[in-house]
Amino acid sequence: MLSLSGYGQQLKKSIPAVKYGNNPKAGKYLATRGIKLYYEIYGQGKPLLMIHGNDGSLANFKYQIPYFAKHYKVIAVDSRAQGKSEDSSSTLNYEMMADDMKALLDAMHIDSAYVIGWSDGDINGLLFIVGYSAS
Repeated sequence: MLSLSGYGQQLKKSIPAVKYGNNPKAGKYLATRGIKLYYEIYGQGKPLLMIHGNDGSLANFKYQIPYFAKHYKVIAVDSRAQGKSEDSSSTLNYEMMADDMKALLDAMHIDSAYVIGWSDGDINGLLFIVGYSAS
């Protein structure tokens, strides 16, 4: 017989109490390039930009944010037209979203950052790095 007694309690303890993606204390908007880009900041140290995948939000990083925030200044962002970011345009492409990441870091006066992304966030991150690493 297999007993899972107590397993549910351990699982509940591992779920973050912070409402990532909807945290008024950490969340801000940047009005840039005709949109309102939503982002949240956690921790201190070298900047670490986190970019989620298609049809997601920064809340997708709810397990990664607290881990990395112990050593980095985590900047988790909702990509254009996703999560809490606002965009009424009918045009959307990877280059635009990479430009949005550049605008965000420029507004924060950050000239260098680590980047983590998955799925479309990975593509946006790669385009951002390739497009702006020499500038």
